[in-house]
Amino acid sequence: MDGKNVFRQKFTRIEGLSAIRRLPRLGKIRLGIKKVSAKTGKEYPSETDYFVCPAEVRNVCGDEPKELNISFPMNDPEVIFPQCYKWYGSSKGLKCRGDGVNALRLNDETNEMEERTCPCELLESGKCKQRASLIFNLPGVAIGGVYQIDLSSYHSIVDINSGIDYARALLGDRIAFIPFKLKRVPKETHNEGKKQIHYTLQLELNVTAKELQGLREGQKVFAGQNKRYEIEAPKEDISPAYDSKEDGAVIEEETEEEIKAREAKEAEEEKVRQEALKKEYDELNERQAKLKKEMEEGKHKLKSYEEAKAIYKKKQEERVAVEAEPVTEDTDLATQPQKDKIYGNVVCEKCGTRVYGFKCPKCKNADNMHITTKGFIHSHLLTKNDFKNDMKPILFPDKLTKIEAMIIWDWWLGDKQNNIVGERTVREAKEIEARSKTTKADKIKKAQDIVDGKLEVKDEEAPFPDEAITDADIPGSSPDNAIPFTGKRRGKAKATD
Repeated sequence: MDGKNVFRQKFTRIEGLSAIRRLPRLGKIRLGIKKVSAKTGKEYPSETDYFVCPAEVRNVCGDEPKELNISFPMNDPEVIFPQCYKWYGSSKGLKCRGDGVNALRLNDETNEMEERTCPCELLESGKCKQRASLIFNLPGVAIGGVYQIDLSSYHSIVDINSGIDYARALLGDRIAFIPFKLKRVPKETHNEGKKQIHYTLQLELNVTAKELQGLREGQKVFAGQNKRYEIEAPKEDISPAYDSKEDGAVIEEETEEEIKAREAKEAEEEKVRQEALKKEYDELNERQAKLKKEMEEGKHKLKSYEEAKAIYKKKQEERVAVEAEPVTEDTDLATQPQKDKIYGNVVCEKCGTRVYGFKCPKCKNADNMHITTKGFIHSHLLTKNDFKNDMKPILFPDKLTKIEAMIIWDWWLGDKQNNIVGERTVREAKEIEARSKTTKADKIKKAQDIVDGKLEVKDEEAPFPDEAITDADIPGSSPDNAIPFTGKRRGKAKATD
């Protein structure tokens, strides 16, 4: 370049920066409102059959729109509809997110995100949940930014993914600024045997066959359809429980009809729960009485380890005679399905090793275990003595044989064909019988005796390995483990248990 003209050159664009376009977030559209309970004063979510929109959207689409005309600012589904498992804990901010294989969880001590396996026990307990956010334009309201809908419905996530994939298949993956229609659609769902109606989301491509053909041939529907945009990052990913009026949430007091409906629903749910508990208790008592009677009549006889082993060998010899297969020797190791039934599916959280038992064979960790599926060794009915006697072979998973696994399985669950009553059935019956004879006064007296030192607490029957009993385990030793108060209270408040 000529030195005389070097200072006349205009630098007005930056490579890799000036071409980036970012769309601001204009607001959130919600799928329900919050009600304030007249009984407790607490807020609870209430689903609506319409979109709960900001004022500028209501001015165009009406106060309670059940469908919206939308478009997407870009083609990438991972940007316009991100989805993952999320756990917020009891705090406002996000603590963990994952994709069903891997996750990042906040370490409260270091305040850094750490990688771990996904899912974990939080998903099974309901504390963690699938969540997604739909990012879109509302061309009839404002084209200068995007709106967002947060959702967690299984059916809504599946239906929106289906709508996006169908449109991409028709349009060759180019869906940016193409007209779509987003609807609230009633869908019948079933939860714990109850029929419910929920208003899920449904996404439809809103073009005619002629317009679709034109789009395939390269015609543009909107100016700037081929431009690339970024979405402004959200301020903070907060728990839906902390959604407030300042953030745009609609919060209303309960009406008298809603109070009556809620109380009737709660009473019905409690009635169903009590009936289910009574039915389960009656069935257990019936099985217990039947088992006791059959044992008195000599129909059942508990087999020893050696007797059960002889029965199993005889069954194998009979099978071999029919199938003409070689006899299985005691040295043949247990199969994977047998191990899964006994040990469950347990992974060490420190090193990711599959664990058969109570301690990681690689890093010797015995505390931080991720249990996906429980085996019968996790039953609270088992004792330390069981692992010294009948279940001792389980302590050596690498040497456990097929015969030993089958014998232990029959010992625990029983074998109807050979009149072997499972040890679990016997212990469940004893536990129910003991529970039925223990009154509330007995429990309180026992707890008080422990606190006063009159009753010694032993851990001889604790599950293997030994679990030391601390002060926190003794009723009445802390506010979190307090003994219920049954005396009279002063004032108008009634005594509660």
